[in-house]
Amino acid sequence: MNRLARCYRFTFTLICIALTLAPFTGAESQPRGRNKIEGAGEFGIWLGSRASGNEVDGNDFEQFKAVVADVMLNKGANDNVVTGTSGSVSDPGAGNQIRGLKRVAK
Repeated sequence: MNRLARCYRFTFTLICIALTLAPFTGAESQPRGRNKIEGAGEFGIWLGSRASGNEVDGNDFEQFKAVVADVMLNKGANDNVVTGTSGSVSDPGAGNQIRGLKRVAK
């Protein structure tokens, strides 16, 4: 059986959130990645205050204009792994592993 790759195109303006991960208590931790984020907004990917144990890997922010950061980890978003080759991240959480993205002020 052939599996087709999923490709999502997000286009946002003003103060929009392109992708929200695990915002609820007990939400299943899953890897999220290889999305193409386009448009403009405060941030392209947001992990809410109860998000923990998530993996965010290899997202493309080249066509996204972030006001705050490409990836936003809320205070309380702990023990997540964010990797990539470009982009920025705001991380006021605890125990998060950030690789390949530039940290911006908390």
